[in-house]
Amino acid sequence: MLKQPNEVWDLVGWRMTNKQGFAAAGSLEYFYEKPKPANVYRVIVTGGSTVEGDGAETPLDNLPSKLFYALDARLKGALPPGRDKLEVINAGVGAYGSAQEYLYLITDLMAYEPDLIISYGGAVDFRRAKQIYDQQGRVFTSFRLDKHREYQSLINGSYTVLGSAFQFMNSLVN
Repeated sequence: MLKQPNEVWDLVGWRMTNKQGFAAAGSLEYFYEKPKPANVYRVIVTGGSTVEGDGAETPLDNLPSKLFYALDARLKGALPPGRDKLEVINAGVGAYGSAQEYLYLITDLMAYEPDLIISYGGAVDFRRAKQIYDQQGRVFTSFRLDKHREYQSLINGSYTVLGSAFQFMNSLVN
């Protein structure tokens, strides 16, 4: 499938999925059995387009693939007793926020009997929050809320002895 990565207008990336709808994670030939075989240690990685593969040069360079390669190299012979095969499922779906990832996990992914679940996200939630705040007129151009100036002043003041003492006394009073 050809796909335009999010907000990268001069680059066309490509993704592939298997029959189950999962993007690649360490191999171009993959299928995840249900129920999970007893000898398999299964990791599921949820997230948005970054997990799915945006930014990766090939399907085997995405985040779950890199995780598979790193774990496979480090866990040889160190998987839990009775487990001799590692599987990493790339459950990334472009534009999914944390709420959608959670629903996907509890409605579909738990049937794959994961031993470990990794959620890698936040960018979509951040962008959606920024849009909501923008509608309320509370965001400066670099996504700074009204309170950021106050917090920045407090942080900068904490680097001096006098500023720290002032903040300490202010905390005691409050």
